[in-house]
This record gives sequence, structure tokens and C-alpha cells, in this order.
Amino acid sequence: MPHRITRQIEDGKPVSYISIPLGFYRQQCETIRLLKELHHGKLAEFRVAELVGGTVSPGYADAHDVLTRTGKTLQVKSANPTDKRWSFSNAHTECDWLVLTAQKDDRFSAQYLDDSPWVYWLIRRSEVPQVVRTSGYIQISTNPDVWSNRRMVEYMVPEARIVEIE
Repeated sequence: MPHRITRQIEDGKPVSYISIPLGFYRQQCETIRLLKELHHGKLAEFRVAELVGGTVSPGYADAHDVLTRTGKTLQVKSANPTDKRWSFSNAHTECDWLVLTAQKDDRFSAQYLDDSPWVYWLIRRSEVPQVVRTSGYIQISTNPDVWSNRRMVEYMVPEARIVEIE
């Protein structure tokens, strides 16, 4: 059993306490964190699918995340601003497009392309190796003025451009 129940008497009434080992508690917190991360990614896929009029693949390890109405395949990666940067992992793709999306950092809202709460990057499959590290990992500062990879400026698109993917 991961926990122990102890009974004590307080004010003449029995009271139960549950003692949970710290390791078990940390394991449960990590499980919750991973589930939130998976949920966040699926929400981004549904948002992009709605924009392109497409459908979301049902699984988490499918060959593509979104199929457009014209048959194009998209891999969608999402991130939240943490520590003043966005991090995307497993960004290798065999899809027609890699779509990166992240919640905007309000401190730099004037530097983004539109009023959407999301920032988007749209990268053709043939150009993915120029942007993604061999590990499949991408890190981008939430401040566009300091992007060391200037190509990311070229790939940033307004939300309306996502709608036009063909």
C-alpha cells in the first residue's frame, strides 16, 4: 500500500490521517504533468485542424497530427512560454508541413504578427532540417528581437496563413 492510515483521538472523537510517502506523491505529480502536456498538444492539434478545415488523427504516435481537406499532412508541435522561451521536442517530420504553435508572451505582443493569442511558424518538410536540431529539439526565445536563428522570423506567420495551407 502506498499510504498508511493512522487513527487518533482528538476531542474525544476518532480522527483518521493518511500518510503518503514523498516518492509516491512525486510520482503522481509527474504523471499529472505528463497528462497535462499531452492534453495541451492535442488541443493545439484541434485548433490547427479547425483553422485548416481538417481532421485530427486519433492517436498520439500517428504518422501525422492533422490531415487537411486537400490531403496535406501536418505535424503540430505546441509550447507554453516558460523561462522566457518556447521548447518543442520530437519535431522530425515526414509530413508536408511542420506547424509550431505557442501561447504568446504578453511582454512582446507588439512584435508578433497578429492579435491571436497564439504565434505560429509554418515550415515545409524540405526545410525542417535547416531549423530542427538533429535531436528533434527546437528552442525559441519568446522575444523575436533576440532570435539567434533568424530563419524563425521568416517562418513566423499570422494565423490567417495557417487557414490557407494547401
